[in-house]
Parts: sequence; structure tokens; C-alpha cells
Amino acid sequence: MKKILLYAAFVLISAGLFNACTSKSSEATEETYEVSAADSTAMIGAATEILDLMQNDDYAGAADRLYVFNQADSTLSPLDETRRQELQFRAQVFPVKAYTLYSVNFTDEMDNELTFDVAFSEPDAEGNTPTTKIGFNMVNKDGKYYPTLLEKRK
Repeated sequence: MKKILLYAAFVLISAGLFNACTSKSSEATEETYEVSAADSTAMIGAATEILDLMQNDDYAGAADRLYVFNQADSTLSPLDETRRQELQFRAQVFPVKAYTLYSVNFTDEMDNELTFDVAFSEPDAEGNTPTTKIGFNMVNKDGKYYPTLLEKRK
């Protein structure tokens, strides 16, 4: 009988501790980042404009609309020649034939990810279209969104 009472006490104390931990975490306030419909439309519009240019083989025009974001000092700069050439090479290997929005992730002003599925060839006999992904990070600076190429996460 003593073992049953000790077991019951243990279960009650464990349940109380679990409840205390979960209620504390729900009380913690987290700041949320909200994006308006106009802002999300502007971000998607800027990214699709770049993809449209690539689809029409205007890689210079696409590169002119892309920026590099320096996280150390929060500055934006146009693509340098090396990155322009990388974009040109990628476009030759994976030309944009068609694209669809794959995912969005709006985290904060400096981290708004848009990922697209890009078809780079015509469908095969079975209707399968080879695709790859291209991602943009839209950086909000002074109320305007600047597209940067999404870097692979390490």
C-alpha cells in the first residue's frame, strides 16, 4: 500500500511540474512579425519579375534587380561581376522555362524567404518535368523590399 501511495504522489508531482512548465512557456510573449497583403504581393512581384526576365533570357536585367545583403553592417549592394557570372552560368545549366511559387517564410525585416520550383526543360514523354529550386530573400530596408539570392544554409 505504501508503494501505491508513493507512486501516486510521484505521478501527481510529475503532472504538476509538467503543467507548471507548459503554462510558463505559454505565458511568455514572443514578438511576431506580420506582413501585409500589399507587402507580400510586392515581394512576390519583385521575385517573379526576376524570373520572368530569366525566362526571356534577359539575365543581365535579372542581375540588375538583385542585391547582396551584408549582415555585418546591414548594407545592400548590387551583384558584383563574379555573382553576375554565377547567375549567368546557373541560367545556362538550368534555364527558366516555367516556375511556380513553392514556399514562403516571412521571419523578420531582413529574412523573408520565397522559394520557387523552376522547370528547366520540357516535359518528357510521360509528362515529367525536371525542376530545380531557386530562392530569394527579400530584405526590407526603409520600407522597400530588395531581392537577394537565397544562400544555402550550412
